[in-house]
Amino acid sequence: MTPSKPRPNWVARQPRAHALALLAAVLLALPTTARTQPTYTLFAPTSTPAVPSVTNDFAPVELGVKFQSDIEGDILGIRFYKGPANTGTHVGSLWSAAGARLAFATFTGETASGWQEVTFSTPVRISANTTYVASYHAPGGAYGFTSAGLASAVDSPPLHALAGATSGGNGVFTYGAAGSFPSTSFGDSNYWVDVVFRPAEPVTLWPATATPAVASVTNDSDPVELGVKFKTNVSGNVLGVRFYKGAANTGTHVGSLWSANGQRLAFATFTSETATGWQEVTFSAPVAVAANTTYVASYHAPVGAYAFDNGGLASGQDTPPLFALPGSTSGGNGVFTYGAAGSFPSNSFGNSNYWVDVVFQATGALPPTQPPDNTFRIFAPTATPGTATTPDTAAIEVGVKFRADVDGQVTGVRFYKGSGNNGTHVGNLWSATGQPLATATFTNETAVGWQEVTFSSPVAITAGTTYVASYFAPLGGYSFDSNGLATGVDAPPLHALPGATTSGGNGVFAYASSSTFPNGSHQNSNYWVDVVFETYGPPPRPGIHGAGPVLVATAPGNPFTDYLREILEAEGIAAFATTDAGNLGVSVSLNDYKVLVLGEQTLSATQVTLITHWVTAGGSLIALRPAANLQSLLGLNASQGTQANGYILVNDTQAPGTGITAETMQYHGLADKRTIVTGTRTVATLYSDATTATTFTAVSQRTVGSGTATAFMYDLAKSVIYTRQGNPAWQGQNRDGSSIGPGARASDMFYGNASFDPQPDWVNLAKVQIPQADEQQRLLANVLHQTSTTPLPRLWYFPNAKKAVVVMTGDGHPGGATTQRWNQYLADSPTGCSVDDWECIRGTIYDYVGGLSATQANNYVAQGFEYALHINTGCADYTANTLDPNFFTPQLASFASAFPAVPAPVTNRTHCIAFSDWSTQPKVSRLHGIRMDTNYYYWPDYWVQDRPGLFTGSGLAMRFADLDGTPLDVYQLATQMTDESGQSYPLHIDTLLGNALGTKGYYGAFNANMHVDSQPSAGSSGSAAIIASAKRDGVPVITAKQLLEWLDAREATQVSTVAFTGTVLTFNLTSPARNLSLMVPTRTTTGRTLLSVTRAGSAVTTVTRTIKGVDFAFIDGALAGTYTATYN
Repeated sequence: MTPSKPRPNWVARQPRAHALALLAAVLLALPTTARTQPTYTLFAPTSTPAVPSVTNDFAPVELGVKFQSDIEGDILGIRFYKGPANTGTHVGSLWSAAGARLAFATFTGETASGWQEVTFSTPVRISANTTYVASYHAPGGAYGFTSAGLASAVDSPPLHALAGATSGGNGVFTYGAAGSFPSTSFGDSNYWVDVVFRPAEPVTLWPATATPAVASVTNDSDPVELGVKFKTNVSGNVLGVRFYKGAANTGTHVGSLWSANGQRLAFATFTSETATGWQEVTFSAPVAVAANTTYVASYHAPVGAYAFDNGGLASGQDTPPLFALPGSTSGGNGVFTYGAAGSFPSNSFGNSNYWVDVVFQATGALPPTQPPDNTFRIFAPTATPGTATTPDTAAIEVGVKFRADVDGQVTGVRFYKGSGNNGTHVGNLWSATGQPLATATFTNETAVGWQEVTFSSPVAITAGTTYVASYFAPLGGYSFDSNGLATGVDAPPLHALPGATTSGGNGVFAYASSSTFPNGSHQNSNYWVDVVFETYGPPPRPGIHGAGPVLVATAPGNPFTDYLREILEAEGIAAFATTDAGNLGVSVSLNDYKVLVLGEQTLSATQVTLITHWVTAGGSLIALRPAANLQSLLGLNASQGTQANGYILVNDTQAPGTGITAETMQYHGLADKRTIVTGTRTVATLYSDATTATTFTAVSQRTVGSGTATAFMYDLAKSVIYTRQGNPAWQGQNRDGSSIGPGARASDMFYGNASFDPQPDWVNLAKVQIPQADEQQRLLANVLHQTSTTPLPRLWYFPNAKKAVVVMTGDGHPGGATTQRWNQYLADSPTGCSVDDWECIRGTIYDYVGGLSATQANNYVAQGFEYALHINTGCADYTANTLDPNFFTPQLASFASAFPAVPAPVTNRTHCIAFSDWSTQPKVSRLHGIRMDTNYYYWPDYWVQDRPGLFTGSGLAMRFADLDGTPLDVYQLATQMTDESGQSYPLHIDTLLGNALGTKGYYGAFNANMHVDSQPSAGSSGSAAIIASAKRDGVPVITAKQLLEWLDAREATQVSTVAFTGTVLTFNLTSPARNLSLMVPTRTTTGRTLLSVTRAGSAVTTVTRTIKGVDFAFIDGALAGTYTATYN
């Protein structure tokens, strides 16, 4: 049946005009439901200025902030941060951008310090995307202050403090009496002025006066879900659902909100309805929705008789910011489906308007990223039985045996109800032996469909344990599918057990006059009983990726664990697999692996037991910042607290610490303060600073049965990310105090001694020569080699076993000296050299359009040079909303137009090394195919102080990570050498190469920026010195693009089918990498030594090299094939 497809004898009756007028009057007289409006501010209550009260300015001054809102709304008042010296009477004001004073109020009841707030006598309505100024008057100066605090925008959607660089300066002031418009700006300082903003009232698609042509259809009395497709042009919250009710539209109505693909986002039952007119229900919690995204609002009419306008949504309905979609362009609007409440309406007929509406509150804030759903059921909402109602009318308890893959809690029970299943139903949860665990009575049931009840308290259940969910049907009439559970139902992490192989079968029942444990079974019938199960965290992502002796166990709720893959890839551990820890013992067997690397997460008791048995039998566990329930296995005492951003000292006198630096190194993040029990040894000691040891272990190791358990007290993955990328709390700050735009650079996230916030440098420059992140991930690699009973093949960092490589780049504005520089590189290259084999001197130029002609660029690119765009933000900060449309997209288009035959850029350095936040630039770069970023830049000179080294704690190019730890597919290649940082040459290049090639083993790709603006340019002498040192030491000089291509080829290399008999190691190698150096350990964990290596049965030449205390047989120029390594 189709809603309101006219029947031959049906005629729509038009209401009379006076009836419409009367109805409108009644509707307008009805009281409206009061809604609590959210309010927004620019700064959080916990935000504080770098300087609470300045001590050098006591003159009366008006201080303010320029701001905009994404949406229309009301300014309720003004806030400011008060330091203890900021005394006197303060007056808050709101101004138009032109200086018209819109409102003012005097602050009263102030506290001695902290945020102060005053409310205007009347709220001031402001327009969206329009600039206003909020200010207050400080009669005795002594105001709060953060230097350059508004150089970048402060984005707190829907509010935005404008970026000073793009708004004519922000952080405004004027000296004098209260009530003077502040229009002067100096250094985009933040004076900590704020507003209290309330969005405009919620809106609906139709006004309260709108009425349908047909209030209640008379030809359709079947239960039906009716809805409307809609969008908004600004983000916000859906507060509830409305529908127009005619007199015949009776029964219980349920309103729902859905995603476009049918996911039910919220629902609620209408109460206190009137006989006719608009009805409204509010959800228990607002539902955040994204702008320009399709959703469906619906309600269920149990007896039909719905409101109807034929073709009413053919053209949609526009009530900005709400829009009902035009049916003609949206696949039909006015949607419906027949059946029980809670069914997604996806059919459409004639674009009819069924008068369904939403209540929407614009906020301008993006909806939060929803965590993975952690609620599960055995059967889908759309699943239905073959027999909805059996003829059996005896009182009966029917149920299902089930298990869960992970620990969690059962919050309730569900069952499918046919039309003849009447009476009061009771849901129950039981242990496998019949112990009652929970019970609840179903209420507010619908006539048919899935019914659900929630227990008064959730019931904790254990993974892998059988339970029974059931319900009592006092009059029989239950749903039924014969043999429906013979093979079970798998809906991970839930499983209805297969009756054919389960003791006592499945599909259980018991006849009784009241609820009783169901233990009978007949033909493994499915009685359509279900549970509502919640895991204690996000569910495990299915599947396993990769293969090999090493398994990395990640956690869906902690993306930092996903970065472990990047660490192992960087260290050349090619034969490993990854899976979420929740899959262990379920879909993934630990018996298939020799080593388990466990990212920071909490395991269930079942998982701990599983891992303990596996380690005892010979497995190797490496746990990063382990939870308390692993401390017994690891030989650790309970944590005595945490230490943030400390140091460790590795014991380099025995494995796995042999070869690792003997100096203290920094870690970043939290470390647990733990001592060890007897039988556990300390691999590394925790230090509170660079020289002060504690009594706590930083890395521990013990033997457990035939296996090994190793623990890092800190999250190595997080520490590597933070060491490489800087302090995320310092993003967007001009910490080095440079007056050269932009305000924020990547190096600012390492610069400690900010005038407004003096701190130690993020990476201790007294240790800048040590690649502290690299050394700690190499310690992890050493543990892998030390404890894996299967020797682990490995891939060297660079071609032909090179321990260092120079990446030569130069910026041009435009690059007038590019041809001279590259001609010099051609002259410096050996005769007959091979670019592909990294034998030729080559380099990258990041240039403005105009530096070379298209013909010149084509010529040099054909000879192996890289010519790429120098993205230019005008030496200004950017935002996540401006970087791509204002800079990347138009400038890349211009570059492509000027150089149509030059490949699109794949690497970049942005002019003035603008890097305004943690990860926007790599994300935008990736959108345009740029996968290597060189903006982490060792600068300025008064910070560098001519100290050679690695300010990011790394000499390797590795991927960025987002703030939550999620790896981003863009490589960070720090620029360690520049011609504008006061660095001496060849001091810096000689130090880096000496550390890499000598006994320290600080291997790396060392990046230089030698400008090409003029000839001779500032970079000419530096470039020449670097190349001379590289040639002397046999170190390749390459482009950034060559390094990126190498990294991709190395990562694409596969070491597969690894097998070890105890004396013979075999594996297959496939690789697109040129001149790959393959590494095979020369000793096994049992002390056997390598005798020979063959490929496809033929001996291959090996060279033994010691890498960080571990001996390897190197096969340089390794070719694809099957390798066999034989040990004595």
